Amino acid sequence: MLIPLAKHAVSALFLYEQTQLKGSTMTGKMGGYNFNDPVDLSLGTEFISNPTGSHSDKATIGYVGRFNYIFDKRYLAEFAFRVDGSYKFAKDKRWDSSLLYL
Repeated sequence: MLIPLAKHAVSALFLYEQTQLKGSTMTGKMGGYNFNDPVDLSLGTEFISNPTGSHSDKATIGYVGRFNYIFDKRYLAEFAFRVDGSYKFAKDKRWDSSLLYL
């Protein structure tokens, strides 16, 4: 949003994003079914491979912002920043930021 103030104009933008993903898997092979289209591993009578599984829980969060200052429709100063957090890193290293100015 651009706000004109005589020879000055300012605008700002702020964004927020958050993701959380949860998942689980189970795989295995069975044989000895009494029919051709099995729908459940537990209906087999022979273990071909033991069942295995996994679980995952992931999360990220991010903030982005920008501020513009225009003077007399001739000069522009722009500042932008980004801050990201991720579950992948240790608690004391979980956040990272960057600043850009033009």
